[in-house]
Amino acid sequence: MHRALLSSALAIASVVAPLSVAPATAAGQADPRVVVERFSGPRGSTVRRALVRDLEDNGVEVIDEDEEAAARRRLGYGRSLEPEDYEELARALRASAFLQGRVRRQRRRWSAAVRVLDARDGEELGDASWGGRTASALRGVGVTGFSRLER
Repeated sequence: MHRALLSSALAIASVVAPLSVAPATAAGQADPRVVVERFSGPRGSTVRRALVRDLEDNGVEVIDEDEEAAARRRLGYGRSLEPEDYEELARALRASAFLQGRVRRQRRRWSAAVRVLDARDGEELGDASWGGRTASALRGVGVTGFSRLER
């Protein structure tokens, strides 16, 4: 059990670590602003909410879904973006990164994967994945992972 929690915590840390460095500072912002896109798959919204809560608890400003949707409409973008579209959307939202996630269930195993994309060009900055035998294992990932590894 302890090994699974540590593994989950390491995964979250690798996802959020790029958010606490240069892009937000370079833009002159006190806290990084990120877009956490909707997570696909079963229980994706539950995992997304847990990650958003953990990010916000650790000083990362998560841009509201409605604000992101309004900016996409204003700029004429649909659900998926081309790499060159990220810069314009990020500028409109004052975002430093985009997070994309996917949750899967295969037989008796649940897994989740998150990618961090650079807001300047849509290039992948990092990714992380974690899993467990139950969906509840994934919900707990975003609750304490960042703070445990912050020390």
